[in-house]
Amino acid sequence: MANDRTLRRHRWSRALSTIVALLSVSVAMPSAASHADSSVDRGVQSPTLDDGQFVDTAVARFHYLKAGEGPPIVLLPGGTLWSYTYRDIIAALATDHTVYAVDLPGSGCTTLHDPDFGYDVRAMAESLRQFISAIGLARVSVLAHSLSGSVAVDFAARYPSEVDQLVLISPLVLDTELNVNMRLMRTPGLGELATRVMTEDIYAAGLRGAYAHPETLTKELADTYWIPQSHADNRTAMWKQPRNLDLAEVQREAGTIRARTLILWGELDSVVSPSQAQPLAQLIPRATLRMLAGAGHNAHEDDPAAVDAELTAFLDH
Repeated sequence: MANDRTLRRHRWSRALSTIVALLSVSVAMPSAASHADSSVDRGVQSPTLDDGQFVDTAVARFHYLKAGEGPPIVLLPGGTLWSYTYRDIIAALATDHTVYAVDLPGSGCTTLHDPDFGYDVRAMAESLRQFISAIGLARVSVLAHSLSGSVAVDFAARYPSEVDQLVLISPLVLDTELNVNMRLMRTPGLGELATRVMTEDIYAAGLRGAYAHPETLTKELADTYWIPQSHADNRTAMWKQPRNLDLAEVQREAGTIRARTLILWGELDSVVSPSQAQPLAQLIPRATLRMLAGAGHNAHEDDPAAVDAELTAFLDH
């Protein structure tokens, strides 16, 4: 009996170690050398939790990073990430755009005003609309990664007049069978337990599965991403957002998007299968697909130079 309990604990620990990565989080950096080079070349200091600005809406007090001047583009981090994930592409985008990297409800330093917020796609998209209105904008381009891809698709489909161009990086959009860990997080009771007992070590172990180069997840970087996950609302979002995700509806909406759309997908993505890339590109009427060799789920961090080049060519078209 004791051996059975030990085996069950071991299996549960292994499952927990990959839950976060399979929830479409992707906090990966490129190799240490390439990251250092990009920082030096751009002369940009990485943001911290103390950076950024805040704006209030009925739903939340939104935290966001702002840079540059030009047509506005709003960046949405993947699930359980915050705006720091875009540190390596903000500088390039800010050359010709006003960039707003925003923490959606359940991420980063954004805090909820609405205690009954549901974290379903419709609620998330409406919160995004409130943020865009609160910062005084009427029409924007939107870039979204991973789990936030579902939010961006819903937003673009329901508010076409408010979306100029759309960029999706390894998005969770198609209504395909979810992996075992995603199903676990969507299971009542188990998702709550997983987030309640999760430690930084378990979190970091899961994140490595989203890297093309997992050795680049340093203790310092893991700390940077883990700190916001100590917030109660962010812990709740870790299970509540995927549980309330209606991918059948999101997939249907994708076929109605009017905006020019760029889909970027790392060929080494082990979180959301690259096999979904071509079907999604065929579904969205004005979509262009670019596969990124050597990049994983977190393509914008695995290879920021390649992503910068694709974004520049697409957004300047």
